[in-house]
Amino acid sequence: MFLSLLSAEQKRAFAKVARWIIDADGVVDDNESWLLHLVQKEMGGTEWPARPRSEKEFYEALDCFDNPISKRILLLEATTMAVADGEIDASEMDVLVDIARHYNLPPGKIDSFRRYAEKAVDLVDEGERLIRNR
Repeated sequence: MFLSLLSAEQKRAFAKVARWIIDADGVVDDNESWLLHLVQKEMGGTEWPARPRSEKEFYEALDCFDNPISKRILLLEATTMAVADGEIDASEMDVLVDIARHYNLPPGKIDSFRRYAEKAVDLVDEGERLIRNR
């Protein structure tokens, strides 16, 4: 949605964060795989980087987002990745809370972003049905 507003370095960092979130619950379902594909295309990438190997590497990726807008884009897009399978499980929510804390964002931001992300994922699903004529 807003990934085109990020720098090339931030896009690479987002891809790592997205992998961390998607892998948080130990399951990558079809909706998550499809959203990863769409996000990759939006960012102009050809392949996903490896998931961060440690929390230190995860936090290093977060540090690439150096202004309020890019930080909110990261949290919004990360929330969208987390709801791609229809729910945010506890491990995914823990990651989102870590991101919000890291950036000193109010906890209520996650709730606002979640409501938006749920609508966005529903629209992507509806659009896919329309173009695939299902």
